[in-house]
Amino acid sequence: MDTVKQFNDVLYYLPKNLSRLLAELPEEMKAQTYEIRLRAGKPLVLCGAFGSAFPMAKGRYSCMSYEKTPVVTPSEVEGVVSALCGGSIYAHQDEINQSFLSFPGGGRAGVAGIAVRDGGQIKSVRGIGSVNIRIAKNIVGAGQEIYESIFTSGLNNVLLFGAPMTGKTTVLKDLAARLSASPTFYRTVIVDERCEMRGCGGVHLDVFCGYPKAQGIQMATRSFSPELIVCDELGGDAECDAVLSAMDCGVKFLLSVHCGSREELLRRPIGRRLIASGSFDWFVHLRGIGEKAAYYTREVLYAEMDGSHSDFKRIGAGGDVLQFQNDKANITA
Repeated sequence: MDTVKQFNDVLYYLPKNLSRLLAELPEEMKAQTYEIRLRAGKPLVLCGAFGSAFPMAKGRYSCMSYEKTPVVTPSEVEGVVSALCGGSIYAHQDEINQSFLSFPGGGRAGVAGIAVRDGGQIKSVRGIGSVNIRIAKNIVGAGQEIYESIFTSGLNNVLLFGAPMTGKTTVLKDLAARLSASPTFYRTVIVDERCEMRGCGGVHLDVFCGYPKAQGIQMATRSFSPELIVCDELGGDAECDAVLSAMDCGVKFLLSVHCGSREELLRRPIGRRLIASGSFDWFVHLRGIGEKAAYYTREVLYAEMDGSHSDFKRIGAGGDVLQFQNDKANITA
């Protein structure tokens, strides 16, 4: 899909004055925009390949100063939230409580305000003052390098990792479309908890939209006999349990997690546990749009953990198990 069209489609949810301001921007800038950030009482900001920019009148913008740029009002923020909810904030309250809103076309917006809690649970959010609209992008070819490096001989278990805005979701969507289409037609399921991977291409592809990842993985494995399950932003233990359980049933996985570096992946509990499982064939570090990805096998990461982390110890009669101290994750040599 045309990235400029995806930008213009989002303008439907903005007040007319802000929509008109953004519509006048150069098309090259629209194509390179990843996020539109609105904050009550502060300037409108775009984030993208160009860094941060403050739109001005008649297609102009500033990357240095925002003295003459329009300030977003509280009522405009409220109007954007209402538009993203299709006029029914109540129907989207569960999403808002989790700090996001999904909207047609696979888009997602982050929201922040004042949480109203009951015990340890967030029951509602009032006074929303910040909205971050992420521009959904279907970029054909975004996963081509990874496809040619890893999947030409068949399916593998692959974990993508990278910092926010390094293209993880975009790459996942492209790979899911490729792997579920000709000539392989792998039976592919996307478990999309935040509904931001809708509109993904492909033929032999089913999408579980809005399902919690752990439950969606279990349901897909039981009901759709997938050869491949795709998930974005894997998180806690329950999700890891579901992944590893489905792997025992012969399902392959293509996943992503937030980790800014190889070292961070080795430190984070989720990274340690997934490496410890011995089930993943490849770990791919996405460094950003236009930058070459780095590839690691499980053997390479295992050796690095064994040799460089002081919080590891050898256990077992023959010292053949590598264990993090204060952690349950084990790696059998």
